[in-house]
Amino acid sequence: LERIVDSQLLERPGGPRPRPRTPGATLQFPGRNIPPARWSLMCGPRPCHSTLTAVPVPNLAPSGERRTRGASETRLFGRELAAALAPGDLVALEGDLGTGKTCLVQGICAGLGVDEVVNSPTFVLLNVYAGAGEQGALRVYHFDLYRLETVDELAEIGADQFFHEADAVTLVEWADRLPELLPEKRWQVGLEYGEEEQERRIRWRRPEAETGSPGKDA
Repeated sequence: LERIVDSQLLERPGGPRPRPRTPGATLQFPGRNIPPARWSLMCGPRPCHSTLTAVPVPNLAPSGERRTRGASETRLFGRELAAALAPGDLVALEGDLGTGKTCLVQGICAGLGVDEVVNSPTFVLLNVYAGAGEQGALRVYHFDLYRLETVDELAEIGADQFFHEADAVTLVEWADRLPELLPEKRWQVGLEYGEEEQERRIRWRRPEAETGSPGKDA
């Protein structure tokens, strides 16, 4: 993993990889300085799921439940979810250890055009990926709040601004740790263990979806 300070990478998916800069430098965003201990700009040499193939993506219901059997199916559903996302969306993911939150994020990132290794930023809090949307370059912010101890840690990196950025998609694992900091208008995704060893139940709700019993499509 390289720590890189070059915002141009975020604007040019698939462009040349910038050279590593001095360790300990600060990641620069307009109006924000992020301490180096709390961020990681991922620049992998290969896609995160080279084994995934393109599949027809139906329109995703405003809310619902999906059962997956194995990590590959969870990733494929992530691609389906990605097709329903738009710049400015935030996806709050909840679920116990091992339920597949990171697998789902990997699928979402693949669907958003991220051509990099996607791992959970457990120790650095935030990974930034270069994706591609219908309108061109798209930033993808990937938070993991599992080891978060205080709200101040998020304040250090200006997380509130990331959570409300209009030209990026934000993915937050362990969002239930600090739900009060997240925007009210957000995707809510919960993952649970199923009855079988590899089975997972994934429930989702769009920001505009009305409260009610989710439908089941699998």
